[in-house]
Amino acid sequence: MAQKNTLCAPHCGNHPCALQVEIENGTPVKLRTHPKMRFPPCIKGFQLIDRLNHPDRILFPMKQTGKRGAGKWSRISWEEALGLVAEGLERAKSNYGNRSVALYNYAGQHGLPGGSRAAKFTIHRLLNLWGGFVPAVERGD
Repeated sequence: MAQKNTLCAPHCGNHPCALQVEIENGTPVKLRTHPKMRFPPCIKGFQLIDRLNHPDRILFPMKQTGKRGAGKWSRISWEEALGLVAEGLERAKSNYGNRSVALYNYAGQHGLPGGSRAAKFTIHRLLNLWGGFVPAVERGD
C-alpha cells in the first residue's frame, strides 16, 4: 500500500488541510490528517474518498438527450461540451447583454484558476476580453 501527501482543496477557501492518502492498486482508499497539521481539519475532506470512488461519479461530459427530469443522457466529447458552453454564453450575451453572465464559484479560492489572487488575472481577464461579466460577489480586493 502506497502513501502520498495531498490537500483537501475543494472545500476551504482559507487554508486547505494537509492530508495523507493511502493508495491500493492505484485507487485512493483512506485519508488521514497529515501529522504536521497545526490545527484539526474539518470533516468535509474525509468524504472525498467516497466521492472519488462513487459508482455514479461523472467521468466525462454528458448531454441531456431526453426531456428534463427523464434522466436521459449521452456521452459527448470535451470539444462538443466546450462548444455547447461557448454557444450558451454567446446566446446569453446576444439576447441579454454581458450583465446576464455571472461568474460564480462556490469553493473559496480553489474554485478559481490560479487561486484567489491570480483569479483577476485569469478568468476575470478572459471574461473581460469576451466583453465583461458580473461578479457574483463584489469583494474589496
